[in-house]
Amino acid sequence: LKKLIIWFRIDYELKVSFLVVQIEVQVEVCLVLVVVVVVHVLVVVVVLVVVVVLIIVVVLVVVVVLVEVQVVDFVHG
Repeated sequence: LKKLIIWFRIDYELKVSFLVVQIEVQVEVCLVLVVVVVVHVLVVVVVLVVVVVLIIVVVLVVVVVLVEVQVVDFVHG
């Protein structure tokens, strides 16, 4: 009976430790996924910001050039 109890305890402890390991692995996988998602989101946000800034710069340059051309035309006209 003692052997059985000892065996049961060992088995139980192994199962528990296995479960704990599984849970830890799942948590690590979840963390990795979260990090990957966050990095992707950050990259997308950065790209969008860069694109928006470029568009604004281009629009400003075009507006400035047009205004200068009109002013020059007006002055010379």
